Amino acid sequence: VVDGEKAYAFTVSFGQETDTDDGEGQIVASSDKRPLQAEIEAALAAFTGVIDQIPPRYSAIKIDGERAYDLARRDGLVVEMQPRKVEVHTLRLISYDGQKAQLVAECGKGTYVRAIARDLGRKLGCYGYVSALRRTRVGPFNEQNAISLAALEADPAGALAAVLGIDVGLAELPRLTISRDGANR
Repeated sequence: VVDGEKAYAFTVSFGQETDTDDGEGQIVASSDKRPLQAEIEAALAAFTGVIDQIPPRYSAIKIDGERAYDLARRDGLVVEMQPRKVEVHTLRLISYDGQKAQLVAECGKGTYVRAIARDLGRKLGCYGYVSALRRTRVGPFNEQNAISLAALEADPAGALAAVLGIDVGLAELPRLTISRDGANR
């Protein structure tokens, strides 16, 4: 399931870049420039399809057996991330208030939305970082069939009815039907 397609809703705040590419990092660059909505919409095409993406320094990617975020947290150690191919199927602007853009993306495994925000800000010449992020789908599981923790706590018996069958999680995997003899072999 974790290899399945993913969808995200996220907010890009323009005018600053952080070392983590999100709102929890330290500001490393800033600008007074803000893009126009039309500039954002025009730039999105560069981030769709199969693209080269440099993952955030603070990511779970392993470098020489260690997680990049562990290496990045060490004092004075600058982690040089290598670009990798990722696939972004769709990337759409939902709204923009002159400071923050709300976007949605559908992408394949290994895509970093934080890197999209960082690179979009750089392309627009104003810097940017992810200030809000929500995964709305992974494989066949989406928000529409999700249940909040509060709802489960309020009705523990209803939790069993909410559980999807194993076939839902396996639906995107290839299937091979074999005979009993084949299974025995």
